[in-house]
Amino acid sequence: MTRSASLALSFLAGYCNLVLEIVGPRYMASVYGSTTVVWSAAITATLVGLSLGYWLGAILPERRLPFSLATTLAASGILSYFAGHVVAASARWLVTSGPGSIVATAFASLLFPSVAFGMIPQMLIRMRCLATGTIGSTVGEVCAVGTLGAVAGALSATFFLIPWLGLSTTLLGLASALIFSSALSMKSILGLAAGAPLLLLPAPNLQWTLGRNLLAQVDSEYQTIRVLEDTNGRWRYMYLGPQCDSEYDVITRRPGARYALALVRSLGELDGTRALLIGGAGNSIAHYLESENVETVTVEVDARVVELTEQFFGGSRGRTVVADGRRFLRDYEGEPFDYVLLDAFGGPGFIPYHLATVEFYELTRRVLAPNGIVVQNTHGSLSGSSAAAFRAYATTIREVFPFVSCLPVRPEADKEAVQNILVYASMDVLQVEGLMPAPADGRVITDDRNPSDVLALQAHLATWDGPSLLAR
Repeated sequence: MTRSASLALSFLAGYCNLVLEIVGPRYMASVYGSTTVVWSAAITATLVGLSLGYWLGAILPERRLPFSLATTLAASGILSYFAGHVVAASARWLVTSGPGSIVATAFASLLFPSVAFGMIPQMLIRMRCLATGTIGSTVGEVCAVGTLGAVAGALSATFFLIPWLGLSTTLLGLASALIFSSALSMKSILGLAAGAPLLLLPAPNLQWTLGRNLLAQVDSEYQTIRVLEDTNGRWRYMYLGPQCDSEYDVITRRPGARYALALVRSLGELDGTRALLIGGAGNSIAHYLESENVETVTVEVDARVVELTEQFFGGSRGRTVVADGRRFLRDYEGEPFDYVLLDAFGGPGFIPYHLATVEFYELTRRVLAPNGIVVQNTHGSLSGSSAAAFRAYATTIREVFPFVSCLPVRPEADKEAVQNILVYASMDVLQVEGLMPAPADGRVITDDRNPSDVLALQAHLATWDGPSLLAR
């Protein structure tokens, strides 16, 4: 094999490996949400696979290296293409088996293609060393070019492939390139003929309808977004990943989710006030507030969420800003808000880790009017094994605000039942009916020490039985 051919294959393997390492967790996010736990499991499976591949690529018989390389290229393409199918199948079989389901899904979908990607550079190095008799420069070249391919794969997957081509088309493209490279390396169409028919199989089906009509499904740079409508055409739902983030009555323009109704009804007299909403999927809360003559500012990090919200739920009369909520708070210099409503989630019950720290709540206090109220939507139980995240959020908020209380959305439920619990905070005494004392014995979350994803995982898995149970 020529030097240019070996470097080209090294670049391709590095490129495809990193694209798969990003696309794989995005498929998993459709089932489990986009959390640190999901990414940690995916990276672990990838690294274990690469380690095995490095070892296997180094011990293959020398006489069969050309054939082994071609076979591994084709195998890496086929296994990469089926990663999405494996996630979809694993979700159906493993989703109720506890924390191990996330790790099991990651290993089932990413381990075997990663083994193949680990074998490829080792075989290229050995073939070039046998041809040239040099070791140092060959190893350096192959590793350097493969790493550059990984850099290109990471950037293109994030900014082009996933937003514009989608997950399944991206994997189809990777598989096609790898199978075609296998055929070229053997100077034969046998590999192409063997692998190509597999690519004609349908893409993995992650278009959940839950007995409703699917109006739209889009892969943004952050998540998979689904818009559903009931069979009567009255209720619309926006799902971000597996979680129902908005439930909206098209006729009355009122929210349908129990936590949203509890939130807006608890705020009392609203006429003439100003509200900041961080998390803008569906605009159901914004529409209600605007009907009560509230001036709203909605901050949503995902531009595609804003587009689909305006298309299917109606745009807000107030200002909508596409930005990270924390960055918006940091840079805001305008008039203070009477209410700051925090309803951003990165997965089922997972508040984005940078939006749940002492430093973040200090920024919310900065934009709040002197007698204003912050409301944080959380997911957990009042006590028991699923209460750790809620108690940590409430305790963390207490580090910033002197008056903190909570409102369980289902007060009649058992205290160990997982539900939405609203946490209210203010610099002044809270005048909200039905509030309970908020706990003060949880873990304080800071930017430096932040276990929020791990704490939220317990509450998530206590109730998670597939996407149908996430409509709140």
